[in-house]
Amino acid sequence: MKKLKKNNSKSTIVHIGSENDKIKDSQNYSNITDIDLRGKTTIMDLFYLFSTYSIEKIYCFDTIILHISNIFNHPANVVFRHFFKSGENEQKRNAYLSLYKKDTSMLSIIN
Repeated sequence: MKKLKKNNSKSTIVHIGSENDKIKDSQNYSNITDIDLRGKTTIMDLFYLFSTYSIEKIYCFDTIILHISNIFNHPANVVFRHFFKSGENEQKRNAYLSLYKKDTSMLSIIN
């Protein structure tokens, strides 16, 4: 994320997540993110934000964010975490790529 921020100095990086995410995470992201909305947004707020603002790219761990980005045709980079068992990554990758049948360049999976 530091590299992303450095390479996109004109971009605004917004950190979203639940209040619980923020409480459990002691890391300071102030040198990376511009706005911390963790615990301040609802799913409906995310739909509004994704539909209203110009979004260059989305980085996420959460597949709900992936799905909302798909609805509004925003490119997404997703890291699949703990819920994939060994050997399932290719199968899951293909399942998620099927959401992007028109343009698979809109999705990057980060291992």
